[in-house]
Amino acid sequence: MFQASTEATTVEEPAASPAQPIELQPLQLKMEDAQKDEIFKLVQRVFLMPGEKSRVIVVSGMESGNGSSWICARMAEVLASQTSGSVCVVDANLRSPGLHREFGVPNHYGLTDALQVTEPIRRFVTSLSRPNL
Repeated sequence: MFQASTEATTVEEPAASPAQPIELQPLQLKMEDAQKDEIFKLVQRVFLMPGEKSRVIVVSGMESGNGSSWICARMAEVLASQTSGSVCVVDANLRSPGLHREFGVPNHYGLTDALQVTEPIRRFVTSLSRPNL
């Protein structure tokens, strides 16, 4: 058996001309330059191609502690800094959720709680101080 860590990130971006990828702006993140460069490249290739519609990506790890929550959080921060649309991050790790720690927020409700009730999903959303995230 293995433990999977899964997070999904969704972005809504207005349509742009299909000529060039959207140029990324510098963002102050706590990581090595090489890590930052790779995440910027990944976000640009996957999410910021002009003319593309909203996308969903799943970040999953095969073992606990492999960094999938960290990668998902950093990608979401970079994406939120580069788009005018909203970025929604969902921690789908039911056994050991960790995204709340990456963003420094309490974990009052989880995905399981949201799936078990008929209340609006907004009750389970935590707005962060970062724009678009």
